[in-house]
Amino acid sequence: MNEQSIYHLFREVCSNNAQKPAYTYKKDGQWVTLTWQEHQETCKKISKSLLALGIQKDDKVNILSQTRLEWIQCDMGIIHAGGVTVGIYPTLLAEECAYIVNHSDGVLVFVENQDQLKKILSVRSNMPNLKHIVLYDGQVDGAEGVMTWTDFLAKGESVTDEAFEERANSLTTEDLASIVYTSGTTGVPKGAMITHGNLLFTSWSAGESLYLEPYFENILFLPLAHVFARLVVYFCLRKALKTTIAESIEKVAENIRDARPHFFASVPRIYEKVYERITQGVEDAGGLKQKLFNWALNIGYQVSELKQKKQPIPG
Repeated sequence: MNEQSIYHLFREVCSNNAQKPAYTYKKDGQWVTLTWQEHQETCKKISKSLLALGIQKDDKVNILSQTRLEWIQCDMGIIHAGGVTVGIYPTLLAEECAYIVNHSDGVLVFVENQDQLKKILSVRSNMPNLKHIVLYDGQVDGAEGVMTWTDFLAKGESVTDEAFEERANSLTTEDLASIVYTSGTTGVPKGAMITHGNLLFTSWSAGESLYLEPYFENILFLPLAHVFARLVVYFCLRKALKTTIAESIEKVAENIRDARPHFFASVPRIYEKVYERITQGVEDAGGLKQKLFNWALNIGYQVSELKQKKQPIPG
């Protein structure tokens, strides 16, 4: 692990895997796949637009949205522009969102839809440092400092590649990359400051700990405001693994059937539900099917153990 920053890791991965699939997501009812090169181009546009809006190094930029492709791309764009990504859980109340924006000194916030926009606008007078609001989906009604996603991306056309690269190349492992807030269930939310070096090491460490083939695919549905989901994103970046972004937590089972991922990261309760559904189905089938399942499961345990130990698998 010798990368200077997340930007330098990202640039290397995209260069070495330009035409390989990076992300699959649902658009207008159809699954769409982006290559690493296409993903990189959008992240660069976001960075340039942030620079055009005057984002300085170490400026805090908030994201108020469910897990979606734009969340990931904005995170990369913010970091490459030298900014600091601060996620906000979309389930929080308006006053709670305002607290995080103010506590983090946020100057720009990305919001997912009209509901989240209304939430932010309702408390905007309480956020004196907030200068810009960018809306992912829908149109704006002319409120000052509010722009659509399309208009935002157009802002960066005036920024040169040289200006972008100067900012991105200045980043080091010691620079702040993100502030991740607690959910606030036991008091006011508290922010953990995470550097480029933190993200680089944890993604590398996860890669050293897990046995994954280069062709493995992942599905992501965890909230990106939580650091665990962010680690999954950076881990898959480091390994250049394709990620399918689930439509929602309610559609995870359906999306897993569509994507057929090799693995996914989750919290214990989700794993328990998956286990319960599978074992109940096997018990209901009974007889030969149940015996075959138990036999195959035992073989799977043995193969998994050998893979984790990096030992050969008998033919």
